[in-house]
Amino acid sequence: MDHIGIDVHKLHSQICILSEDGALIASVSQDKMIRIWDLAAGQCLTALCVDGALEDVAWLPDGERLVAAGAGGMYFLSLRRPGSG
Repeated sequence: MDHIGIDVHKLHSQICILSEDGALIASVSQDKMIRIWDLAAGQCLTALCVDGALEDVAWLPDGERLVAAGAGGMYFLSLRRPGSG
């Protein structure tokens, strides 16, 4: 099995979670960044800077939305995957 490293957050306490279909990883950290990764390609698809350090992230059951929480509050993101319309 190949492994990819996700080492781009500037501060420690990084949290990563795999989407239910295994295609995406969401990562958050104390550096105030939410990042979405394409697991197969090993590439960051998008990054969003928020108001405060982040402490947790979870995919919602539909696999198209996620929630991140931290010092600045809660952040809800909707994703549009290629070919989804």
